[in-house]
Amino acid sequence: MEEKDDESPSTPSEPGNNGSNRGVVIAASIGGAVIAVCVCLPIVMIAVMRLLGPKVGNTFSTINSSLP
Repeated sequence: MEEKDDESPSTPSEPGNNGSNRGVVIAASIGGAVIAVCVCLPIVMIAVMRLLGPKVGNTFSTINSSLP
């Protein structure tokens, strides 16, 4: 009789599972990136608006005072 090689699996893997979770890892990475953007973008926008606020206000005041 021939001996079986212990390194190769004798039974097929479970249906729907190819032995790796690459899809789950990719989905989690994309989800994490989306959450990071959704958290960081408003913070950056608030900081920019606070920095540019006085200049924008002065511009509108100048335009308003020059109107007849």
